[in-house]
Amino acid sequence: MPIITLTEAAHAHVQSFLEPLSASPTAGFRVAVKKSGCSGFAYILDITEPQKDDVCLTQKGVQIFIAADSIKKIQGSIVDLIDKGTGQKQLVFNNPNVVDACGCGESFVIKEENEKGA
Repeated sequence: MPIITLTEAAHAHVQSFLEPLSASPTAGFRVAVKKSGCSGFAYILDITEPQKDDVCLTQKGVQIFIAADSIKKIQGSIVDLIDKGTGQKQLVFNNPNVVDACGCGESFVIKEENEKGA
């Protein structure tokens, strides 16, 4: 199972941010998870260079960097792009490891964390 998969829409969206950085061939889409919010974790997304412990993947020419300590938390995720109206778009995660999320959708609880507390 792939760590992460970008839908066509998400891929095009990320690629549009990378195109202006074509002079930097090592730039890519970085995904990390950190403790945050009212439910436990939040996604940290960035267009940047890979960090020391990142796992580096390529999907249709887009470099994706995954923080090593985030892999288990996002394993099997599908990232899509939704249109929120009025010209606003947002990358959203369909993460099979999430068991609960806060009402605003900014933070989430993953299976392993939920099971440790039980």
